[in-house]
Amino acid sequence: MNDYLEENLNRKLYIHYFNNKPINDYVCNHVSTACIIRQPQKAITFELVNENNDTSLWLLLTDSSVLLFRMNGEKVLNFPYTDFSSIKGDLYPCLRFDKEGNVLSNPPTN
Repeated sequence: MNDYLEENLNRKLYIHYFNNKPINDYVCNHVSTACIIRQPQKAITFELVNENNDTSLWLLLTDSSVLLFRMNGEKVLNFPYTDFSSIKGDLYPCLRFDKEGNVLSNPPTN
């Protein structure tokens, strides 16, 4: 994530905080039903905006992986939206990434 942000200073990271909680109920409930992750209520929500104003909403999980929850635009990190869907718009890939930016196949379930 640091390398991605440092590559272009027009890229921004925003940490969200909702009424004394690091995740809001809508995101927590959506992630709980659409993505298989443990303890979403303990995740920290952040948003990436790239130099083209493409946006993505992420969760930093308790195991230090990050979950790509929502994306909108041509790219997220250095992945084109076509890696996740053939349809443009709001996408909900529910993909986990490790610290190096590699996609993790399946989230832990226990």
